[in-house]
Amino acid sequence: MGMSGLFSPSVLAPPLLAPAPEPVRVLAHDILAGNAYRDLSEGGVVEGVRQLAAAAFRFAGALPPLARGVAYATALGALVALILWVVRSQRALWGGLTLLAVLAAGLAAAAARGGAPLTDGTHPGSSYDVGLRGTRALALLLARLGARVERVEQPWPPPPSVRVLLVLAPTEPPDGAEIDELGRWIERGGTLLIALGSGPFGETLGLDQVLGFELHEVEVFGRLRAQPVGERFEVELPAGRLLRGRDLVALVEADRGALCARRPRGAGSIVACAGAFPFSNDGLGQADNAAFAARLIARAAGGGAIGFDEFHHGYGARQDGARLLARSPVGWALVQAALAALLWALAIARRLGPPLAGPWARSAGPDAPHPARALADQIERLGA
Repeated sequence: MGMSGLFSPSVLAPPLLAPAPEPVRVLAHDILAGNAYRDLSEGGVVEGVRQLAAAAFRFAGALPPLARGVAYATALGALVALILWVVRSQRALWGGLTLLAVLAAGLAAAAARGGAPLTDGTHPGSSYDVGLRGTRALALLLARLGARVERVEQPWPPPPSVRVLLVLAPTEPPDGAEIDELGRWIERGGTLLIALGSGPFGETLGLDQVLGFELHEVEVFGRLRAQPVGERFEVELPAGRLLRGRDLVALVEADRGALCARRPRGAGSIVACAGAFPFSNDGLGQADNAAFAARLIARAAGGGAIGFDEFHHGYGARQDGARLLARSPVGWALVQAALAALLWALAIARRLGPPLAGPWARSAGPDAPHPARALADQIERLGA
């Protein structure tokens, strides 16, 4: 079975009776053994362009209606100017470049986020972290399997494109407004996958009880292997915690209770695991954790985007710079400056007529007259 088959409805439809797909094992081994998840250069430029484009749309969307129309018209005019440069005149290039420079400078400042640098062990659970408890390897695995992976660096709820939100060992608690928004997002059809604590007794931040389940500590240390319900492979999970609560459907069970479970909520669901180990860089290569994580997440995504929550690991601006800028006088100034640059570009790109022909327009050669002599002959012919 090819990698694309892993995400087909026939494979992802419950119950998952097929054994762990070999492509997932091979790909996870390549990522982990080859240290591909430690590559600092991977995705840097693309991520930067994507974030700049996202900032541009947030900026325009937060403008007043009139300013938004002017902004869209200016962007369209810039595109026309560039097309004219390609097909007609090189002079429009300078106008287009000036306009793009104005927009890029303003939006780069508005984004105020940029691609975050990778860390090594300082942000457990983060897809930016390449340490043992980070989850960068999982993000790479999902992306290489064909899933759309995004980093969510804003307060909850996630962007509309995100179908599954991964909250893995968060270190910063959400506020009450965020929890309410997250609940509404789930009820509209979103899926939350939450794994609290990077170690056996990591912080829960009170999210377990808010989301309708409880984490219970047990006097068992280390990790254990268990078989997911309806599966033929094993996963390795922390042994010190169990999940309990109403309406829980066990996904992975041990002798004393559930280690991973699903709870429906409205049109969506909450998937909870008693620890983030099977999703971490260290745990992904143990047992069949890679296949378990990929199948669990991909099935819930159903072709939608998969979002890694980075905001509650300390990433992202606590206020959206692009929207704040658009709602200030500076935002209007940027739109006006871009419009002025566009008008200037169109003005200098238009010729007033065909160039005058003169003796200096003839090709130079050994018999060509001196420019001064040619000018004198022209003046004499005009009767000056």
